[in-house]
Amino acid sequence: RLHKPDDPVTFMINYLNNPDERLVDTKRENLTDLLAHIRSNDNPQVSLREWLQDINRGDFAKRLFPFHSNQILKEYLALSEASEDGSVDDSTFIKRSLQLLTAPAIDNSYN
Repeated sequence: RLHKPDDPVTFMINYLNNPDERLVDTKRENLTDLLAHIRSNDNPQVSLREWLQDINRGDFAKRLFPFHSNQILKEYLALSEASEDGSVDDSTFIKRSLQLLTAPAIDNSYN
């Protein structure tokens, strides 16, 4: 099922203007949940890139990070591709994702 915002206009205004202002502990907990979800792929036929695209199209990541999910999932992919064995260090992922969440999502789209 493809995620569609209830109010696309408000979504775009918030996407352009708002950082994620929730408490760091909440964001960290949500990032940990997202990591567990990313790592739940048990189908060897599905590549990491395909799995992240599936996650991004669905509701799970959008519920946790309505405006930043795409950037966060791209960050995970970039970290995985930069690693020799494809592994991603949890603390590095969380630290870099928290940095993404401090700016409006559109600001991260140009990096």
